[in-house]
Amino acid sequence: NRQVVVGIKPTDKARRLRSGAHIIPKGEPPGPDNDQGYVTSVCFSPVLDQWIGLGLVERGRERIGEIVRAHDPLRSEDYDVELCNSVFYDPDGGRQRG
Repeated sequence: NRQVVVGIKPTDKARRLRSGAHIIPKGEPPGPDNDQGYVTSVCFSPVLDQWIGLGLVERGRERIGEIVRAHDPLRSEDYDVELCNSVFYDPDGGRQRG
């Protein structure tokens, strides 16, 4: 159940991602029993035209593609995010070597 770094992106591309938001399974109430990690850093990607981030999430690599909730009690925000590869653009490196 160790937390590992994964990529995180909102399911709604227009949604702003916030660092510090807690990762909660969909359909579960927020709280310490359901907290599975948190968003560590975010930025806007002009190439992807959306907010992207990194997070520490329990069993993160096994859960790539899973939709979970980002719950931010400080800003009263709650929205769906997708756990994804932490390399958001050109994961094969073709453009870099191209």
